[in-house]
Amino acid sequence: MKKLILTFVALFLFTLCSCHTPSYTFSARSSNDPIKFQEGNYLVYTRDIPTRLQKDFEKELLENFSAYVGRNNLKLASETSGLILPARIPISPDKKLLNELKIGAESFDYLINIHTNIASDDIGSMQIGNLSSSDRNSVSVSLEIIDLNVPGSIYIQEVYSVLQDNNDTKDFSFAVTAEKMMDKSFKKILLRIEKNYIG
Repeated sequence: MKKLILTFVALFLFTLCSCHTPSYTFSARSSNDPIKFQEGNYLVYTRDIPTRLQKDFEKELLENFSAYVGRNNLKLASETSGLILPARIPISPDKKLLNELKIGAESFDYLINIHTNIASDDIGSMQIGNLSSSDRNSVSVSLEIIDLNVPGSIYIQEVYSVLQDNNDTKDFSFAVTAEKMMDKSFKKILLRIEKNYIG
């Protein structure tokens, strides 16, 4: 009897609430070619990641990329002294900035730059009341590998994620926060690199 009541309550609550799922799309400038990591020292730059996610992103990247370049060849900029780097490194830096990076990180051959952006963050994980048609969560995550010896960009992956529901009619809904969308976007990038990796 108790199971029947719980099932009924669950079904009743389900009819009163909705679930919103974000979309994930790789940008047109994302590399489609297989990637072969060259020998050398790689510097990981994560200053553009929200503080609450930074350590998780760094841990995931180190675990994944260690298989490609070796853990000893992979260093975090946040834990490396003697670097002269700008406060922010945009994706696809211009020639002037590339030359500055080459000088500022002279003991490294490659820079792995992870850039994140939250364009809008209107929807929480639980929403009471109908969503407005203008409410949305919109984020982007980019990972770019820059050759510091040439210098120039040699590989990029970029994911855009959007959560929006223009037809919401429920009084209560579950959704995915902007930060969780960012985390999943980063995992999608790491998965694509793993699939495209040539050993």
